[in-house]
Amino acid sequence: MSTKQELIAYSDLLKLYNGKCLLDIEQLVINHSETLLLTGANGSGKTTLLKILAGLNTPERCQVHYQQRTFSWKNARLPTRLPAIYLHQHPYLFDASVSDN
Repeated sequence: MSTKQELIAYSDLLKLYNGKCLLDIEQLVINHSETLLLTGANGSGKTTLLKILAGLNTPERCQVHYQQRTFSWKNARLPTRLPAIYLHQHPYLFDASVSDN
């Protein structure tokens, strides 16, 4: 039996849009070497969550737990940067070479 090793965790994550609650997540834990599948109906917040985790959107509040330390969202971005990317389903590519894009 293997023990899961926490990579990063998010708690008390709240995202509003025009006063409407888009996301309200009590706790999200991502473990080392873990593959996650995010599913849900249209408009359920999948893209919003991924954009927040990639640093492209800002939540109203969120605590980030990384390497046994806790950060507020605004103080967490640099020390908790992970080697991750967000690739939209319709990539934005320029009329250029692969290396230029």
